[in-house]
Amino acid sequence: MYNIGGGRKCSCSIIEAIKIIEDELKIKIKINYQKQHRTGDHKWWVTNNKKFMKDYPIFKINYNIKKIIKELIENK
Repeated sequence: MYNIGGGRKCSCSIIEAIKIIEDELKIKIKINYQKQHRTGDHKWWVTNNKKFMKDYPIFKINYNIKKIIKELIENK
């Protein structure tokens, strides 16, 4: 059994995602940043896919975070 995530290549913070969206759409998004985190929020989480990759060495990640966001924008 695997707990699969995208690893670093397919992970970003909300702030990084907003920056990518701003760059793609040539807009400025107003954000309201709260210093106090919500209960249960992770400061940072990136899945380690080493076990999966060892068992499935042919598998390759075809998407990075910019490609994912661009596709979401194009298919809105």
